[in-house]
Amino acid sequence: MIVEVPKYKIKKKTQFFITTMLVGMSSNISLFLEHPFEAIKTQWQKRNSIKKLSEVTSLMYKETGIFGFYKGLAPNLIKASFRNLFRWPSMIYLPNYFKKYLEHKPFYFDSLPKVLTGFAIANLEVFILNPLERLKIFLMTEKSYASTFFKKHKGHLWKELNKGLGPSYWKTNMGWLSFILSNHYLKRFWKEYLGRKHLRMGDLLTISSLVGVACTLSTMPFDFLKTQAQMESDGKDNQKRRGTLRLLFDHFANNNLRVLYTGWHLRFSQTIINSFVAVTLLEKLETDFKKLH
Repeated sequence: MIVEVPKYKIKKKTQFFITTMLVGMSSNISLFLEHPFEAIKTQWQKRNSIKKLSEVTSLMYKETGIFGFYKGLAPNLIKASFRNLFRWPSMIYLPNYFKKYLEHKPFYFDSLPKVLTGFAIANLEVFILNPLERLKIFLMTEKSYASTFFKKHKGHLWKELNKGLGPSYWKTNMGWLSFILSNHYLKRFWKEYLGRKHLRMGDLLTISSLVGVACTLSTMPFDFLKTQAQMESDGKDNQKRRGTLRLLFDHFANNNLRVLYTGWHLRFSQTIINSFVAVTLLEKLETDFKKLH
């Protein structure tokens, strides 16, 4: 007697949702290329009196060897894995949800669903992932291990893990807003200007570079303030306790623009890698999503 095993078919929409999650997780591969840039940038922000990239890189290598360029990789990898797990499905499904409920409202405009999506992802991301960011900065700027951090701050661990939440909040929201809007309007301009339904690889590379410029310019000042706030206290915390925007305005007033953009070359390199992956994958996923509806 032959027993037939029933074949279960996964619905196309469910299959697509699973695909977006897998795509997000696979994009973590680029982190191994990005992390050394992040480590050098953070060290440069710590020692912002140094003006040359070669000096910072040489100093890092002398002090910690090649291992120093990968300090903080573990919390960074956990952070990226969690972020990529929910951000790709969110970027695809949330705009459609917001459009459905808001498109008939008098205040509606075409990029509103994407703007709201960016803010939703950013606020979820910053409050959940800031402790991992704090631990990453500790490992990158101190000659210590994670166990040292937990022992040192045993009595007030949660407070320490949430240091730098203010600038981190501004950085994350500005990053998402600049990415969402620049990606949306640049792609629309490219399609209307060139008259193409589908963008070519060269188009996506150019767009991702411009998106990278927008993201770097908007986030670098907050990234610098975040690093300063999340480094270990030296007993002179008065400046760190002041509001993020107040600190930002003080730097502008004192013509410290160069300091705020310390390591922008490295940040831009990171952002270009991220933007190319994000812009290309988002275009593909959005096209496939439209076919399902």
